[in-house]
Amino acid sequence: FHAKSELYATSILNIKTIAANMTSDQAKELILKLARAEYLDYWFSYKRVEPLIKRLKLEERSSFKKQIF
Repeated sequence: FHAKSELYATSILNIKTIAANMTSDQAKELILKLARAEYLDYWFSYKRVEPLIKRLKLEERSSFKKQIF
């Protein structure tokens, strides 16, 4: 999973299930991988990664969303 987590997250695994089993730091790292993957531009949107964003601490959410979107 860790080698190509962005591929598994978008095509095979349920993003809500992934988010439920991640820490805040892991969710942040995965969101960054998804945002950087140019071949996932068609897939990447706030709505798609919202379950991962909800795993972040409340204080971090708004600044992180501004950074990514």
